[in-house]
Amino acid sequence: MGAGRAADSSSPTALWPWPALSGDAAGTLTITGLPDVHWRVTTAVPATAGRQRLLVVVEADGLKLSGELELDPATRDGAWQLTEATVDTAIWLPLIAEKFSLAWLKEISATGTARLLGEGPLREGEPDGTLTIALRDATLTHASSGGTFEGVTAALRLDGLRMLRVSAEQAVTFRTARAGGITFANGRVVFSLPDGKTLRLASAEAETLGGRATLEPFDLVLSAPEGLAVDLRARFAGIDFSQVLPLLTKAGISGAQGRLDGRMALHWSARTGLDNGEADFATADAGPSAIIRLSPLPGLLTGHMPEKIAVLPLWSGPLRRWTAARNPVFAPLQDIELGRTSLAVESLRLELPPGGDAGARTLLLRLAARPTPASLVPRVTFDVKVDGPLQELLRLGRENNLTLPEP
Repeated sequence: MGAGRAADSSSPTALWPWPALSGDAAGTLTITGLPDVHWRVTTAVPATAGRQRLLVVVEADGLKLSGELELDPATRDGAWQLTEATVDTAIWLPLIAEKFSLAWLKEISATGTARLLGEGPLREGEPDGTLTIALRDATLTHASSGGTFEGVTAALRLDGLRMLRVSAEQAVTFRTARAGGITFANGRVVFSLPDGKTLRLASAEAETLGGRATLEPFDLVLSAPEGLAVDLRARFAGIDFSQVLPLLTKAGISGAQGRLDGRMALHWSARTGLDNGEADFATADAGPSAIIRLSPLPGLLTGHMPEKIAVLPLWSGPLRRWTAARNPVFAPLQDIELGRTSLAVESLRLELPPGGDAGARTLLLRLAARPTPASLVPRVTFDVKVDGPLQELLRLGRENNLTLPEP
C-alpha cells in the first residue's frame, strides 16, 4: 500500500471499522499542536483468529517508537505492545502540557531522554494498560520557583492511560537540587498519583548543609484553580552550623560551628515561592555543641547599661560619682558584643512572615545562648530582623538573675 496523509485526529469521528491490510502502509499523522508524526505499518502473521497483527514504527521530532498491534478490524478491539520508544523530554513535555491543558506541567521544563515500554488492551481503538517511563540523568526546572533537579533517575509505572493514575508508590532519585538558596544532594522521593489530579508524597529525603533533611508526607492538588500550593514540614538532623552561616551573616553572626537538629514548617506556592514559615533548631543530640561568635558591634549589649554603678544615694552629691563601682557585667557583655566571647546556642528560631516582595523578604531570627566559658552573664537572648543592617536590631534583652558582687 502507498503512503498517505491522515486527517486531524483531534476531531471527533464515529466508530469506523479498521480497513483490512496486507503488505505495508506508511503516512503522516497531523495532530493539532504536535509535530507531524511519520508512521509505517507492516502486517505480520501469525495472529489470533479474526484479528490482524501489525508491526508499527513511528517517528517525529524528538520521538521514535516501535511496537505491535493485534486488532479486530470490525470492532477495533485488541491489544498493543510498545517494544521500544525514546522521547526527548525538552521537546515533548511542553507539547503534552499544552495539548492536554495541564497547567502544573507547563511550569516544568526538562532535558534528557525518556525510554518507554508498555502494553495493554485496545477498546474501540483507544489504548489502556500500563506504561513504564525510565529517566536517567535528566534535569527538571520549575519556572516560577526557580527550583532545579539535576541527575534525575526514575522508572515510573503508569497503571492507566484512559484515566492517568499512578496508584503504586514510585521512587525518583536525584544528584543535586536547588531551592530557596539551599542545595540538596543524593535525594530520594517516593510518591504516587492515585487519581491523576493529586500528587501524594510518601517520603522525601536528601543531604543538605552537612546533615540530612526529611520531608513529611503531603498531598499536592495538581488541578487547583489558584495554582500549586502546599504546606511543607521538614526535619533536619546533624546540620553543620558553619554551612548555615552564609544565611545568617546579616544577623550579625561572624562565626559558627557544631551540629544542629531542627524542624521547619513552610508554605510554598508556585505563585509566591516559599512563604509564611518558621524553623526551630537546637544543638544536635549527637555531635559537638553549636557555638557562635557575634560580629563586632560596640554598644550592642553594653549600650543598655551603665559602665559604672553608683553605691551612694543621690543626696551624697559629687561623692556619689567619685565612689561609683565598675559594673561587674559590663566587661563580659562587651566581650560578647565584640566577638571575643563565644556563645553556646540553646535555641535558634527563624520566622518568615507572609507576604512581601520576593526580592525584599524579611526573616526574623530569635537566638538564646549562654557565654562559654561561663561568666556573670548566664544567657543572652535577642531578636534580629535579617533583611537589613545590624542597626535594625528589634529587641535585645538579658535575664535579670545576674549575680553582682557586694561593693
